[in-house]
Formats: sequence, C-alpha cells, structure tokens
Amino acid sequence: AHTHTHTHTHTHTHTHTHTHTSVRVFLCFLMLLSFGFTSSRWTCGLLDAGLRELQEETGLKLESDEVCPKILGLWESVYPPMLSRGLPQRHHIVVYMLLHSSLSHLQLQSSLSPSPAEVSACLWADSRLVRAIVSAVDGEDGDVRLDELPNSISVSQVSADGALSDVTLPLEVLVSRAPTCGPDVERVSTGTKFALELWLRSLEAPDP
Repeated sequence: AHTHTHTHTHTHTHTHTHTHTSVRVFLCFLMLLSFGFTSSRWTCGLLDAGLRELQEETGLKLESDEVCPKILGLWESVYPPMLSRGLPQRHHIVVYMLLHSSLSHLQLQSSLSPSPAEVSACLWADSRLVRAIVSAVDGEDGDVRLDELPNSISVSQVSADGALSDVTLPLEVLVSRAPTCGPDVERVSTGTKFALELWLRSLEAPDP
C-alpha cells in the first residue's frame, strides 16, 4: 500500500506538481507497509512513515505530537485509469492522510526545501482552486467550475540543486481531464482529485 499525506493549515493545502505525463498535486510520500497492525497501531505507523517521508521529500519537519492526523480515505489506484484505455496493468492501494497543523502556510513555507529528485514544482492551493480541480471529472464532459480564477497559477519550481523559483502554470493543466482514448495529457491524477474532494468535504463537515 502507499500513503499520501496532506498538510492542512486553516484553508490551505500544500501541493506538489510533477510535470511529466500527469501532474500529481499532493504531498506524495510513497512507501510499502505491512498490514499486521491493529487499527490504532496501523494509524500510528502510517503517521510516522508519512512524517519521515515529509521531511525527506520537502524539508518540512513536523512531530507527531504537533499534528492532528486523520485518514481521509483509501483509493485503489489503477493504470490505465479507465477501461476504455485498456485492461489494468498495475494497481495499488493508496491511503490518503490529512494532517492538521497549527502552523500557517507562511511558517511552513520558510522551512520548505523540496528534494529535486522527488518534486519538480509546488504550490499552495486554496479551496477555490481545489474546487475547480475536482470539478474536472475524468471521463465526463460537464462544465468546470472556474469561479473567475486567473488563467495562470503561480507555482514554485524546484531546480536541480533544490532552489525554488516562481513560475506560472496554465490553469488549463490543473483542470484537464483524462482522455478516454489516445495519449494521456498533463493533468491532475484521478486519485489526487479524489483525495482533494475528500479534503473539501472535511472543510464542510469538520470533526466535532
């Protein structure tokens, strides 16, 4: 199984993009885990592994007693993502975990030092941008909810030596859909859209 960890500070979520065949918009921490835990031990194991990968890949160091973790959901990631593109060639289970932190995104930004081997660009996305992303449902032709967003979004590009520089990314990339056939396009992955939609729901119905 793989675990993907999102940090949440107020209404911001920090996102990473890889501009190859798909744009993965999330803090992506991939690790293999054994499933011999009880529920509480399993959650603690995910948290510890996620925090470790968080530091290794982004430079952000958060302690387990400084965050409030919540498992958003599980996703069976399949490639190709739709049967119209062929029979599945590989799949794995993704665990999406949300971390609530008392630190603001500006405080986290000052410690941000992404690994260029893992991250090509990153951005802070608010709920308005996330709603636009998840409204672009793969395999459907419905309208995308742009909410008067600008045509381009500012992102921090990661150089080969790890330095960050501001560049612009066309909004079209973030709201592109997976085509039902033919070559894939640069886009937010289907699983990531699922996780971001769960994050939006957590804002609308917070835990008591």
